[in-house]
Amino acid sequence: MVRGWDGARRALMAERVATMLAAPCFEATWMARQFTVERLDDLAHAGTGLPALQKVLAAFAALDASG
Repeated sequence: MVRGWDGARRALMAERVATMLAAPCFEATWMARQFTVERLDDLAHAGTGLPALQKVLAAFAALDASG
């Protein structure tokens, strides 16, 4: 999914994921899919998946920055 996004979309999603992770209501749930990130994929995600997505987006940002 992330591989098909351009740099601007990855940056936007990284910002939105970071906002969700910083929210007071965020909980790193394993099974309960209760977190939706606007314009990500319209699906609810478990809390543990979002930090993983944040790491993937950071890796792509580093790759983009390296040229």
